[in-house]
Amino acid sequence: MIVVFDFDGTLVDASKLHSEILFELLGKKIPPSEIYMSSSLRFLLMENLSKEKWRSFKDITRKHEAELLKRINLIEPMPGLYSMLKQIKLKKVVFTSASRKLCDAMMEHCLIKGHFDMVVTSNDVNRKKPDSEGLFKISEELKDHSLIFIGNSGKDLLAAKKFGAISVLFNPRNNVEAIADFEVSNLSDVPALVDSLS
Repeated sequence: MIVVFDFDGTLVDASKLHSEILFELLGKKIPPSEIYMSSSLRFLLMENLSKEKWRSFKDITRKHEAELLKRINLIEPMPGLYSMLKQIKLKKVVFTSASRKLCDAMMEHCLIKGHFDMVVTSNDVNRKKPDSEGLFKISEELKDHSLIFIGNSGKDLLAAKKFGAISVLFNPRNNVEAIADFEVSNLSDVPALVDSLS
């Protein structure tokens, strides 16, 4: 069995930083508590982009990532992250919609780069979540079709469902409405859940 994690919003918390950058780029204040309520940051940008800025959408997403990389020191590990990673003895994988460059930088900053057997980013797949291409890639490469996928959004859970993985909603603020096989509000609850499922 393999434990697969979404990254931003599940293992690390960049909500305050996203909020700051989105305000600078869009002129709209989105509270940190609402950042992970959208199905994706890309969708959040699209929802809040004025019609006159639609043509510059790609440019805005590039600027957003560039600012995240510049201020990487403001990203924090989720409470209970290090203890959870130590306790889970199964193979651990990250499957994220972030780019390889951004994911590597965040992992390095949070000192978790060597804790995973595999990392799948948007650069490694043709189709992003909610497509399950990344989960098939993980399964094939690590030669195990039994997956638990822990994520904080509907697109994570949909990818899990399409693959046939056990889905776990990570919902620390209790503000995400999505159907999952299981739900946890703290990473410290994950090892016991994984033990019960493996």
